[in-house]
Amino acid sequence: MTGLERKAYPKRARNRRKDGFMALDELKALYEKSRGKVIVFTGAGISVSSGLSAFSSKGGLYDRARKKFKVKDGMTLFSDRFYRKQTKEALQFFAELSLQARSASPTSTHFSLVDLEASILRHVTLNVDGLLLRAGANIWDPVKNPSGKYLYWSSLMIPLELVGQPEDEMCFDPHPGKTIEFHGNLQNTLCVSCGDIQTLSLLDTTKLKAGKEIFCSQCSNSLRPKMMLYDDHDGELITPSQVWDVLKADLLEAQLVLWVGISFEQSASVSYYRRVLRLAPALKMVVVNPSDEAIWNLKSALSEIPGPERLSSVLEESDRFFKALVGGTEPHNHVPPHMHKRLRRVVASHSSSSDGSSGPGGREEQKLN
Repeated sequence: MTGLERKAYPKRARNRRKDGFMALDELKALYEKSRGKVIVFTGAGISVSSGLSAFSSKGGLYDRARKKFKVKDGMTLFSDRFYRKQTKEALQFFAELSLQARSASPTSTHFSLVDLEASILRHVTLNVDGLLLRAGANIWDPVKNPSGKYLYWSSLMIPLELVGQPEDEMCFDPHPGKTIEFHGNLQNTLCVSCGDIQTLSLLDTTKLKAGKEIFCSQCSNSLRPKMMLYDDHDGELITPSQVWDVLKADLLEAQLVLWVGISFEQSASVSYYRRVLRLAPALKMVVVNPSDEAIWNLKSALSEIPGPERLSSVLEESDRFFKALVGGTEPHNHVPPHMHKRLRRVVASHSSSSDGSSGPGGREEQKLN
């Protein structure tokens, strides 16, 4: 599906109170009431203040792609078909996007989302710019941490029951992998032959921009950016379908779902909303976007529009919205130096109790610097 099938949603029918528009203070109170049982979806809108373009806005990524490659629809360039047919040109364009993302800095929204990891069920980002990882987010790893039930920090995995004291909770997120990069990360590479994933270096990025191939250090086959495309043949290697098992479990606990910085102009974001709605039809959902077009886009794409008790909207920019929720802008999920020795004792205790393994993957203890 490459576009949205819309029905008319006339402006004369747009009654803000009737259609579920909320004040920021109302949503803040709802968030506090649902604390610990909130799922957040974020889109390109949260990175706009860092200088990066949104996809569908005027002068955005689709518009630039359309002009640069003289295609009818800029969305075409982000399709698997275009990538297979014009691989060199697609990789050059993706390299340009990667360089632009490298030059950008995480915003207060990115840092706030990292802070919120301790008080939400899950954060699902549709962005591929890598800014959340740079802000300190704990990224879900389907291989190392498939269930999301282990603490994950600096390649160490620790069962939840071993870190249950209040002093530990101040330093660790009790649900690691809180942030899911649903569409991958443009700053990573993927080898579709052996499945190896590595960080995309600046040198390799410049090679791609120059039209050169880059190769896997494990099997010497060509690499591609770990970024999901439309109808991506390698999609299971980028974001395996088991991600929905994690989200299904989260939705059973959730009381509130926030959709922040998502325009709902792409079919993918609408399909995610529909799937969440099918899995949890009674769940309260709120769209947060500075433009009211986001909620109208969503409603126009739905065959049955939920009432305001289930679907609401707050007209606010993400930076202001998250500042209202958490106040600060700096990440707090780092491991303080005074906790390093205690962490090593916890890991050593677990290692001795499980015949030398340090977690489900059996990795050896690594020293924290």
